[in-house]
Amino acid sequence: MDPEVRVHIRYLLWHYKKIQKNFEELYNVLVEKEKNNSTDLINYKGMSWSANQIVFHKNFLQVVTETLAVSSPDTQAIFQAKYQEGFPGKGNDIVAYETYLSESTVKRRDNEFLKKVGNRLGWLV
Repeated sequence: MDPEVRVHIRYLLWHYKKIQKNFEELYNVLVEKEKNNSTDLINYKGMSWSANQIVFHKNFLQVVTETLAVSSPDTQAIFQAKYQEGFPGKGNDIVAYETYLSESTVKRRDNEFLKKVGNRLGWLV
């Protein structure tokens, strides 16, 4: 996997909860704009959002949810510890301690998860 793709996927995963919250609110705004046949950018909380951005976020959330649903309990625990309750600088050693897994298992399962998400988003060939 290209390092830039891995970094970008991790960035999105660390912001998963924020994306999820904003998507729910933005989706409601988008539905209202569609009722009015408006294709303008959506101004929300001081930011402009296009319909494409909202569709991407919906797709991203769906890919992560579906990938987690078929993932092992270890992978789900790693996702929870590293991305939902974690922060960008949180090392695999800390995640390993929190999930009672070895550091090498955390690294391997995290990379497998990132590859699955990247494949499903169409970012890997």
